[in-house]
Amino acid sequence: MRLTTTTLVALIALSGFNSALADQCAYISQQEAAAALDHIKPGTEFLPYCEPCDDPAPDSKAVQSVQALKAAPTGYENTWEISINGKGIDLAYTFVKRVDGSFLNLSKLAGCPSDDVSFGLPPLR
Repeated sequence: MRLTTTTLVALIALSGFNSALADQCAYISQQEAAAALDHIKPGTEFLPYCEPCDDPAPDSKAVQSVQALKAAPTGYENTWEISINGKGIDLAYTFVKRVDGSFLNLSKLAGCPSDDVSFGLPPLR
């Protein structure tokens, strides 16, 4: 198969586009990790939802509860990672449920710069 220069450039650009959406706030500073932990605790309900990934609109079935919570150094460039229920999360794609049923984005609450994610979401049906 022979690729033209235009096709090759398009493929490279598209492959970079997908990775640009990933891991906005997965590896974070210790200060961002501490700030995130101020907003999420065991028993907190949260919504994993990647807006820039074109995930389908979430519903109440997607809401999960924090059973185990951990912040630990990654061993990579002084970064930290938050794990919920044994799985590393990206703060940009994690929304924390509020008392009124709405959700706030954990990256925004922790001060981690994130693109193309809402500060908050309305209550789910």
